[in-house]
Amino acid sequence: MKKLILTLFLLALWAIIYFYHKDITNYVMYDIIYKNDFIYNEPNKYKKNYSFEYVKEITDFNPKNRNDILNIIYTGLNNGWENFTFFCHLDEYENCLDDVESITNDKILMSNLNNFLSTYNSFNKVIVN
Repeated sequence: MKKLILTLFLLALWAIIYFYHKDITNYVMYDIIYKNDFIYNEPNKYKKNYSFEYVKEITDFNPKNRNDILNIIYTGLNNGWENFTFFCHLDEYENCLDDVESITNDKILMSNLNNFLSTYNSFNKVIVN
């Protein structure tokens, strides 16, 4: 009898993991492992506080579209952060990684973005991991 109950329990556990593995993985990654990874640093003294139509400073580092990624990159560079972290929730925004790569590899777009920054916060190269 105990073996039957144990077998049914393990079978139910396997079914739950099989059907909800994406939800379980996202919960563990974003709410447990990476929960405290993003540290909002203070901007350096060269930060520009202008308002632009093309890009804007944001505080939500969870991109929902391509424009959010551009704003996240602008925010990090405008604040003078040498390193900053944001995460792509692939279940909400499937093309996030492709858009990050296309934005950072587009030399004209990145050059235009550089024009919105202070001279002291400008960059020569952006590396995305």
